[in-house]
Amino acid sequence: MDREELLSTLKKLDEEVFAEFQDEIEEQRFTMSLIPTVNAESPFAAYLEGSILANVSTDYHGISRTGRFERMAVERALKCFHAEHAIVRLDSISAASRVVFKALLKSGNPVLSFNGRKQELCHGLSYRFSIFGADWENRDIDWKELDEQIARHQPKIVIFSPTSFPFAIDTKRLAKVTHEAGALLWVDIGQNVGLVAAGLMPSPVADADVVTFPTNDSLQGPEGAIILCKKELAETIERSVIDNGHSALHKNRLAALAVSLREASEPSFRLYGQQVIANARALSKALQENGIPIWGDGTDCHLVVAALPPDADPQKTEQKLHRAGFMIKTARLPDAERRPAHPVLRLSSLNPTTRSLKEKDMEKIGQLLAAALNVDDPAALEVIRKKVSSLLMDKPIYSEEWVESIANPDIFFNGADEISVRNIASNEKKHLFGRLFH
Repeated sequence: MDREELLSTLKKLDEEVFAEFQDEIEEQRFTMSLIPTVNAESPFAAYLEGSILANVSTDYHGISRTGRFERMAVERALKCFHAEHAIVRLDSISAASRVVFKALLKSGNPVLSFNGRKQELCHGLSYRFSIFGADWENRDIDWKELDEQIARHQPKIVIFSPTSFPFAIDTKRLAKVTHEAGALLWVDIGQNVGLVAAGLMPSPVADADVVTFPTNDSLQGPEGAIILCKKELAETIERSVIDNGHSALHKNRLAALAVSLREASEPSFRLYGQQVIANARALSKALQENGIPIWGDGTDCHLVVAALPPDADPQKTEQKLHRAGFMIKTARLPDAERRPAHPVLRLSSLNPTTRSLKEKDMEKIGQLLAAALNVDDPAALEVIRKKVSSLLMDKPIYSEEWVESIANPDIFFNGADEISVRNIASNEKKHLFGRLFH
């Protein structure tokens, strides 16, 4: 059954699902998502995830071949991040986080966390959280506050998870301070993982005891997560993985993860990362030039933190911007007392870059976004939406430019020069992109 026949049959079988599917296609094609956790999956990973590999799980029933994809994913994660141990059998970053908590802490243990991160994942768990925050003026963490909080609370674990902080920090210094206090350091690199893999942001893996990250969004892989850790913690965390019900994933997810880690080692992925940073900086500059303040006055990564008026309603702001053609994530940054206070937009250049937007495009996006923030009239928002849609009209969900060096027939068929072989490779590439991403 070919694609058209399959879709026609699906429409007859389930009109409700088919209609929602069509709406989602339109939304993704003609709405500009700047949400950090939203990005297109690599066409190779998507192909594998939708393949017959979905029919089989790696449930360790004694047949050695069931673990091959997992071993590939583990080996590639170790190589990519220069880690001592890697765990890839996790279906989400929330699950990975709870595994780490349960492995390394006992009920009532003190935890010191940057901006209180990870506390939201501790439902049903009982730990004593305290907070340290950022020094935005110096684009750094507040080292004085960190020292004071460590002395006051004597944490078992210090967590650095910079979801709303767009600057690189000195993780060697953070590890030194943490270890001198007898605590473990856990760094969640979140959507910066792709830039770390590409060597465009400093890696915390050599310094931290545990590093976690999602495998979708920035890595363009399947939904999931990876835990990297020191060898001395490996057995304890592996046991926690099993004890908390994460003993297996389906083969399609593991194969997709393995290939996304392979892609992260390609020169094209580094080029993609460089464009991600350039696009984020272009967006930041355009917003500032159009009257929108930027926390920290810039960015080192994919993230731009744009200030909203103090009395702004984050939910209403998201709804208004959606009417203008944007998908946006809001948040509140802590005040001096470390209470959620300052409303902001968390804007990411990941998805626009995947769609082939460049600096000039991001300047236009910044201008349109600033204009939408400054109007409430439905007609004015509709005008902006049409401009956004026009800008995205010829942009694919996943641009071929990021896989061109991989998809070259000479790479698929090493040394081959037969025209027929080249045509097969070319046609297969076109078929793959046509079926999944256009």
